[in-house]
Amino acid sequence: MAGTISDYGGRQQIWNLGNNIIDTKKLVDLELQALEMKKSPYTTQKQTLTNEKNVYASMKKEFGNLVQVFKDLSAFKGDEKKITLSKDGFMKAQADAAAIPGTYTITVERVAERHQITTAPLTPSKTPEGMEQKFSLDLKLGVDDVFQINGKEVKISKDMTYKDLVNKINNGNFGASVYTLGDQLFFTSTTAGEAGELKLTDGANGFLQNIGLVTSAKNPDGTNVVAHQVTGAINAEYTINGIKGTI
Repeated sequence: MAGTISDYGGRQQIWNLGNNIIDTKKLVDLELQALEMKKSPYTTQKQTLTNEKNVYASMKKEFGNLVQVFKDLSAFKGDEKKITLSKDGFMKAQADAAAIPGTYTITVERVAERHQITTAPLTPSKTPEGMEQKFSLDLKLGVDDVFQINGKEVKISKDMTYKDLVNKINNGNFGASVYTLGDQLFFTSTTAGEAGELKLTDGANGFLQNIGLVTSAKNPDGTNVVAHQVTGAINAEYTINGIKGTI
C-alpha cells in the first residue's frame, strides 16, 4: 500500500504504513540529540584543556616571581651601598637588591652650596660738576677685553652695556649665571658643591679687576683670586649609620 505524506500541526506525517504513524520531526530531533551526544565528549575535553591552560599560566606567573627572587639573591653583594645624585645640590639614597636589609639612619648635616661672588658697587663716581650718578644696566662697559669664566673666553667691547654682559653670560655655557642687586653684579655657579667653584681669569685690560670681581693675585692654577665671595663652593655632608660622607 502506498504511503501518504501530510502536514498536520506543523509536523510532517507518513500515513498508510500499517498502523504506524512516522513523525519526521521526532526523527530529526532524535538525530540532533545523537549528534549532540557525539559532540559532548569533545566539548568536555576542550573545557578541561582550557582549565589546565589557565592553571599553567597562573603557576608560571607565580613561579616567575619566585625565580626572580632567586636571581636577585644570587646577584646579591652585601658590601654595596648605592648613593646617587638625583639633581644638582640634592642627594638621593636608594636601596635595591644589592643593599643589606636593615634600618638605616641618614642625617644630612650640611647641604651643598653654590659658589657665589659679587662685584664691588658699580655706581659711577660724581661728575666733574659734582653731580651724583646712579648705576644702570644700560651703562656702557667702556672697555674692550677678553676674560675667562671656567676656562671659556668672554669677549666684551666698550660699546656693550652691563645688560649685554649679563645676557651674554646667562645665555652662554659658562657654568655661571648673573643677576643684579642694587648696583652690584652677583655671579652664581650653576653646579652645587666644590665641583662648581667659579674660576675667573682677567683679561689684558683688567675688566674684572675694574669692577671689583677679582684681585691681581693669582691662584696656583693661574686664575685670579676672587675679591668678594658671598658663598663658598661647599659639598654636602651626611652620615649613614654613623659613617660620614660628602657629595
